[in-house]
Amino acid sequence: MTAGVDELEALLPQTQCRQCGHAGCAPYAAALIADDAPIDACIPGGPVLVAALAAMLGRNGPRCRGDGALLEPPAALARIREAECIGCVKCLDVCPVDALVGAARQVHTVIAAQCTGCALCLPPCPVDCIELVPAAVERPMHGAAERSFAAVTRARAAARSRRLAAGRRSEGPELVDLAGHDGADLRAAVDAAVRRARTRHPGSRPA
Repeated sequence: MTAGVDELEALLPQTQCRQCGHAGCAPYAAALIADDAPIDACIPGGPVLVAALAAMLGRNGPRCRGDGALLEPPAALARIREAECIGCVKCLDVCPVDALVGAARQVHTVIAAQCTGCALCLPPCPVDCIELVPAAVERPMHGAAERSFAAVTRARAAARSRRLAAGRRSEGPELVDLAGHDGADLRAAVDAAVRRARTRHPGSRPA
């Protein structure tokens, strides 16, 4: 059958994790249409997604372990160790679905119901206070509940893309406007906060 980008994107789990090598689920769907991406690149989608994409695109090549078993990772969520958070907003800036809330120099937190477990917030954290933990309730990856979650997440990712294209950091009150500060001042403030956090929590980051 002839598939469109929207049809393919609707099949994807909408984690926006970029493990496929693309900037999100929509670009991966476009690459699939262009025959410029393998159908097994979406790790969170697992074997059921591979089968669905194969049927829609007329391809094959499921992702397997060395023993031939198909991979499907368990559901996970990001968690911030709030006692160690310095409020640098770096994680807020990279979350593809705006599932993190907070303000500069204030504790941030994860909205668990909206987190996709993409792990993109982990590398930017200067004090390593974010970790992935197993989801409290295993999210069904291929049922009606997962399709509903994916549809909501897809809409949130699209809304964030529109917001960024318009040059806005946030539509809500949880982020402060940093336009009045120059880069040197911000860098100095973050560095000082990191030093304070390490003094308070010496075990929060390896030396």
